[in-house]
Amino acid sequence: MAASEDLHLGLELHSNPLVPVTRSTTAVKLSLKPAASPALGPSPLPSTTPGSPVAVGSELGKWPPDLHGLHISFGTLSDDRHEYSCQINAIRLLKIKFGDRIQKHQYEWMKYRSRKLSDEWLPIYTLPSVGSLSLSEIWEEWTSGLNGCLSVRDLEENWAARWRRDVSGQKTEMSRRRLVIQKIIEPLSKKINWNIQLSLRYLHDRYPIPSSSPSYLRTTRSFIDYLQNKTTGPSAVESILLGASTYCS
Repeated sequence: MAASEDLHLGLELHSNPLVPVTRSTTAVKLSLKPAASPALGPSPLPSTTPGSPVAVGSELGKWPPDLHGLHISFGTLSDDRHEYSCQINAIRLLKIKFGDRIQKHQYEWMKYRSRKLSDEWLPIYTLPSVGSLSLSEIWEEWTSGLNGCLSVRDLEENWAARWRRDVSGQKTEMSRRRLVIQKIIEPLSKKINWNIQLSLRYLHDRYPIPSSSPSYLRTTRSFIDYLQNKTTGPSAVESILLGASTYCS
């Protein structure tokens, strides 16, 4: 009897559209219940889809494990995935090229409007006054860098003048270094049977700095100013190069 009543009820529900179909509505409600959340695990590295943001988290969390030690030098990374990818790839290239020396500098991420220049990390290095350096230290700074920093030659070859950021004082310091390096040290080292070490020793012996006399030997700065002087400079440079022929090491 119960079975026939259920069958009769079902036929009435299908034949009468005004009767609410309670059982179907209940089934729909059950299907809308959310599934249980999966267990959380380590977040994957940010992808490189252009325009989409990097996952929110701590600043250090944006850094790949192999670059964690560099976050202090490079600072905040972009939240844009494409720019973030460019920044990370650029850091990796710098690390491959210069090794641990990149940690001696701070960097700025430079975004250029010109199509001729790609966005880049620009290192910060302030040229100390030549007055605080010896001629040997000027050469060391140029070729291998002072205190573990990138050499000035590396800065010039990789970033041209951009790393000096159009600071007038840095332009002046650079021109003083170039005179000593390109007009004195390198030409001396190219003489027959000469090298850099011999050239520096010759300059140290014949032009000892500091000296009370002559006045242009009081400091490295005064010596370079003497060589840069339009009146005294050309003959002074020529005299230094010619004097090497009589120098016995």
